Amino acid sequence: MSSFGVTAAALGVLTSSYYLMYAPLQLPLGIILDRLGARRLATISVVICAMGCIIFSTASNLVTAQIGRMLMGAGSASAFLSCIKVASTWLPPQKFSIAAGLTMMIGTLGASSASRPLAMLIQGMGWRQTILLFACIGFLIAFLIFFLIKDRKSSHGTLEQPKSSLKADLKEIIVNPQCWLVAMFTFLMYSPMGVFGDMWGVPYFMQRFCVDCVSASTPASMLYVGIALGAPLMSWFSNRIQSRKIPLLMTAIANFVLFSFLLYGPHLSLYTAATVIFIAGFFLGGQMIAFTVICELNRIRLSGTAAGFNNSICMLSGVLFQPCVGFILDWFWDGGIHEGIRQYSTMSYNCGLGIIPGCALAATIIALFIKETYHRINDPARLQ
Repeated sequence: MSSFGVTAAALGVLTSSYYLMYAPLQLPLGIILDRLGARRLATISVVICAMGCIIFSTASNLVTAQIGRMLMGAGSASAFLSCIKVASTWLPPQKFSIAAGLTMMIGTLGASSASRPLAMLIQGMGWRQTILLFACIGFLIAFLIFFLIKDRKSSHGTLEQPKSSLKADLKEIIVNPQCWLVAMFTFLMYSPMGVFGDMWGVPYFMQRFCVDCVSASTPASMLYVGIALGAPLMSWFSNRIQSRKIPLLMTAIANFVLFSFLLYGPHLSLYTAATVIFIAGFFLGGQMIAFTVICELNRIRLSGTAAGFNNSICMLSGVLFQPCVGFILDWFWDGGIHEGIRQYSTMSYNCGLGIIPGCALAATIIALFIKETYHRINDPARLQ
């Protein structure tokens, strides 16, 4: 906030610029994955993300910073989809749910394990040099992806090509009401990650418990630690009970109860609050099952497009709710300023972060109308 002299609302808009490119690219990138494979797309995407990091780290004004964030979003857009596509291409259908959960686990382990070191790096090097370091790591990752990822080829040695038209494939997904219900569920249940985990969790803990950034980053990161453990275990549980719908309901209900308790319950210690966030994250790992559901609703060869459709709606959550919380904070701001930065009360954060239990409650209602798809794992119609 001090680097660009912005308010909480403007910071929310800057941060959400990432999703302005990430979200709308999901569907077209899913289509590209189904037709061209993951290797080339993932390599190019990581390079674009690294270039965005360079622009963001060297930005001297808000507009340039937004351009950098948008490029970072564009480059990151194919990351999860590529993993889903590789899993659906090389693994048997009954293993897909576990693979999706493990993908989420690895991704969130990165977010959780990096939280405190990242805060220390920023304190020691500054945020600009830290982002520049990430850009260098990105170029190394792009090199590894290009030489390690393989695309499935046909018997003629070329990439397998779909037999139906793009229009027909899209129509098959978009006209299915169940696909829209699943997408709305993921949209609502991404709010704990997009709002709390990615942006407002650390400042919330700093304000509520009067701790510094490094100390606040540890309890905030418990959300991702919980997700990392919960994603594969909830996927395993889903297969064990042979149900997708029950874990989705558990995910939404648990997050409604736990975030309501955190924000509006009795006074908590920092340790207890971190425990609540960890448990919420554990159940939030069940959100990954929604990607399994939408893939089971469609044919296997459309897994990239289906996951892209779902993720495009999901990531609009960050576009909408990150700045929304910022606007609410500014609305309830009492005029407090420290070293040129606006200070927001705990009450203001409770009002803004109330979006999270509200979304979880709405997701619970939607989950009631999502049909069970477990029985479609080996449906011959999906294997066409």
